[in-house]
Amino acid sequence: MKKKFLKQKSISLILLIVFLPQLLQAQFSVLTHNQEAVIAPEVIQRMQQEYSYLNQEPTARCFSSDFLRNKEQLCAAWDQEPNSHAGRVTTDDGTSIPYTYFDRSSDKLIVVGPGLPVPQQKMISYLKLFPDYDIITFDYRGQGFHVSHPYPVQPSKWFGTLLYQLFMFDLQITKLGLAEAQEVCAVVDQARIFKDYKKVFGVAQCYSAPIFVQAAYQQPGLFDKLILDGCWPSLTSVVRKIAQYPSLTCTTHNPRSWVPWLTQQEWFQDFVQKLTGFVAGVELDKALSLEEMLQKLDTPILFFQGREDVYCSLETFYAIFQKSSQSSIAILTDLPHGRNYLWGKEVFAAVSNAFFEYTVQGVLEMVKDKNH
Repeated sequence: MKKKFLKQKSISLILLIVFLPQLLQAQFSVLTHNQEAVIAPEVIQRMQQEYSYLNQEPTARCFSSDFLRNKEQLCAAWDQEPNSHAGRVTTDDGTSIPYTYFDRSSDKLIVVGPGLPVPQQKMISYLKLFPDYDIITFDYRGQGFHVSHPYPVQPSKWFGTLLYQLFMFDLQITKLGLAEAQEVCAVVDQARIFKDYKKVFGVAQCYSAPIFVQAAYQQPGLFDKLILDGCWPSLTSVVRKIAQYPSLTCTTHNPRSWVPWLTQQEWFQDFVQKLTGFVAGVELDKALSLEEMLQKLDTPILFFQGREDVYCSLETFYAIFQKSSQSSIAILTDLPHGRNYLWGKEVFAAVSNAFFEYTVQGVLEMVKDKNH
């Protein structure tokens, strides 16, 4: 146990050393369909002061990598959150998934979609970012702490069990986003049974981004506004990126190609793509890209996107953003994939809350330097 703890501390220290200069000099920009401008340091400082409670314990621990990796502590804190209700909901195709609902006596709801393979308990950070909203979050099929592989494992389940033990999701259960929009719709419908909400907002991490957009397109009026954080451009692009850089299965920082003479080959990436689809029982080629879906959606969207995001280049993101509605806005950061809401939490909270309450123009006024 002591060795595991020291290992976690060592990993966190290495990450801190690597990214400390980036954090100290992180630059945030605001992007609209008409302009792109750097957010002044004075404005960032004002946001940090306004949301300084996020750095006070016990709230601060919910943004700590060590805490979020410690399953025992994380689950204990999750279970202690007040006014929570855990249950299960069934989708149109008969899939049962777990959800957790937090009633904060609000008439506005935030639906939080986790990344892959992130269990819903790790969404505890969002409970602290948005304390004035009701929140509901869930586990997608095939991922999360609830997935059970009883022993002895049936031969047909061996591969899925191995993948779950290694990566925390079962490739033989998940549909990799091709069916998961049903789960988003089912969770929102369940929340509306609890309360007649005036507004419903969606907050989607990476993997959830195209799923939430697809759900919003399939069920008009599902969300009043969406936040997409570190979005995946498409399922196929991510599978091919992981084939190209296998180290992404362990960390999204500094991706490496262990055997470049193999992984950089188109035929190898084609093989991994087809193998992934075969194991999951889906046709990845049928998955729409985020860009294709956005041009069919008029829902206002707030994007948080890292300039060096390993899954989505800045050039690709610009193309994606141009397809979003005119009432959309983006915050560009220097932070790595999956760290905007953790390492830039004050900015994330300030801009997100303004986006929920105001128009794009209202958000632009908020991020202006009052001294200029």
